[in-house]
Amino acid sequence: MINAMEMSRRVFSSWIQRRREILSRHKAGGIVVKGIYLCGPIQNRSDEECVLWRSKATALLDPLPVLNPIRRNYRGRELDDGIAAEVVEGDIDDISKAACLLVMFDRPSVGTAMEIRAAYMEYSIPVFVVDISDSPRSPWLIYHTTQFFGSLEDACAFISGIYFFGREA
Repeated sequence: MINAMEMSRRVFSSWIQRRREILSRHKAGGIVVKGIYLCGPIQNRSDEECVLWRSKATALLDPLPVLNPIRRNYRGRELDDGIAAEVVEGDIDDISKAACLLVMFDRPSVGTAMEIRAAYMEYSIPVFVVDISDSPRSPWLIYHTTQFFGSLEDACAFISGIYFFGREA
C-alpha cells in the first residue's frame, strides 16, 4: 500500500515530467502553446505597479509563454503622434494570439477594460481576473470574466492546471 507521502511524491513527479514534455515539444515546434496575456493598468501607474506583478506571474507560470505588453515600453510617450495606434494594435495583436487573459484588477482602467472586452467578444478567450480591489465589482467586469481569484498565486495555479492537465490544478 502506498502512503500519502509517496502518493504526493508520485503525483508531483508526474506533474514535473508533464511540464517538461510540453515545454520540450513547444521549443521543438511540435505543438503550439499560446501565451497568457498579462492584462492590467499601465498608464498613470508607477514602474513598480506595472512590472512587479507581471514578473511574478511570469515566474509562477513558467514554462508557459506569456505575452507581456510592457515589453513594448511606450511609457511617457503615450500621447505622441502615432503611439496610440501602436499601443492598441500591439495589445490587440497579442490578445489575438493568447490562450487567455490574466488580469490584475486593483481599480478601473480604460485600457484594461477594452482589452477584457476584446478578449471576450472578438476572440472568445477566457478572462481570469485577480481582483484585489476594495470596490464592488462592476456588472461589466462580472459579465466578461470567466473566473475571479483573490490572489495571483491562485490564478496562476489554475491556469497552469488548465494547460498541463486540461482541468483545474
